[in-house]
Amino acid sequence: MSARPFFVALLLLAASLPLSAAAQVYMCAGDTGETRLSQTQDAGCELYLKSGDEGALKGVRARIRLPWAEEEARRKQAEERERQEAQLAALPFHSLVRTAATEFRVDAALVHAVIAAESGYDPLAISDKGAVGLMQLMPDTALRYGVKQKDLRIPARNIHAGTKYLADLLELFGGDVELALAGYNAGEGAVVRFGRKVPPFAETRAYVPRVLDNWRKLRSITL
Repeated sequence: MSARPFFVALLLLAASLPLSAAAQVYMCAGDTGETRLSQTQDAGCELYLKSGDEGALKGVRARIRLPWAEEEARRKQAEERERQEAQLAALPFHSLVRTAATEFRVDAALVHAVIAAESGYDPLAISDKGAVGLMQLMPDTALRYGVKQKDLRIPARNIHAGTKYLADLLELFGGDVELALAGYNAGEGAVVRFGRKVPPFAETRAYVPRVLDNWRKLRSITL
């Protein structure tokens, strides 16, 4: 590869790794004439960029994605996922939440946010309207998912049904979390009836931002 195409290729790979984080960078010629970048000065390598030096890209507002940057990014993402799981694992009933969230492809942090708003993690909670358990399911809604009223106080069954209901609402409203939460609180029929918008009910208008705020807080402490 000639020097010019190589330089152009670098520009096309403009991305997020600051050059200052790369320390010394060397350009090395391979046995077959190919050119590569390296963090170590092996035989046949010349200094390409020193720490903090953007001289090779004068006048160009770009940063180079060095060959090892993607591996480093994947490592950091894996560490973040592990940290997130550790943070969420400290919450009550997380093993049940994780199982249901994984099965129905819902963010576990969102399920936790719903539980916190609905019942405060009380599996025996019963609302004035008759909603039961952790995710405060109405008996008729629970029956859609094969859970009888007498079983709604069983955390595993309640969370499983509630998470499936939340997943169905997310699918119904095209992944719109706000509308899914509105449907969870007021019923999906009400959301549709009001033009696929959050219904003008005081309870629902207060509920949706409260859950969203809980969700954002959970995600911010785990990322």
